[in-house]
Amino acid sequence: MGHGHLYINGEKQGRIYGPWLHLAHLPPGQNEITVSLNANGHEALTHNGQPIAATITLEVSE
Repeated sequence: MGHGHLYINGEKQGRIYGPWLHLAHLPPGQNEITVSLNANGHEALTHNGQPIAATITLEVSE
């Protein structure tokens, strides 16, 4: 049970409930995409005391 939180360049964009999400518009340049896993009450899910999250950087051409 739970959901993901999506952050783009440090700003929360919304929640993720499915296995994929289409990102329609990202600004040109480097964009940092972070997804964290959260319980239904929005608290972070953890493993060995560490929040479960992943971050990547995407380069978007002009």
